[in-house]
Amino acid sequence: MTVAKRMYLLILVAGIGLLSLAGLGYYQMNRIYNITNYSNVNSAPSIETIDLALAHFEKLNGLIWQHMATQENTKMVAIEGLVVAEHNALTDALKRYEDTMITDDEDKELFLADRLALAAYDEMGASVLTVSLANKKDLARDTLLSGSEV
Repeated sequence: MTVAKRMYLLILVAGIGLLSLAGLGYYQMNRIYNITNYSNVNSAPSIETIDLALAHFEKLNGLIWQHMATQENTKMVAIEGLVVAEHNALTDALKRYEDTMITDDEDKELFLADRLALAAYDEMGASVLTVSLANKKDLARDTLLSGSEV
């Protein structure tokens, strides 16, 4: 092999090495970008959706207390309509979170625990609204306060 051929071979190997290094660098930068961008793509929208669900839950809880404090049947019926609308908004937010934002098994387990707690709260809230509509306000208050572990 002549010196010229060895020089060409050396230049070819150096070029292949540089291209390999550039390709590996691009792959690593893309991988790091995806890892660091995860918070923008998943975490922030998840927090916003959970915050929205919490806002609907707090409004639902306040409406149940308003129902219990109200004496007029027409106002109680109007509040019940608001309760249904707010509960639907809450379940829609939770469904959106469940469909698009659960990423691992731990997240799924925590979400299922939240669903079970919401089911228990719904049961307690329904009994409070039923008793409150019958104008048994003290019993409704006691039922609501006894459900504090929900």
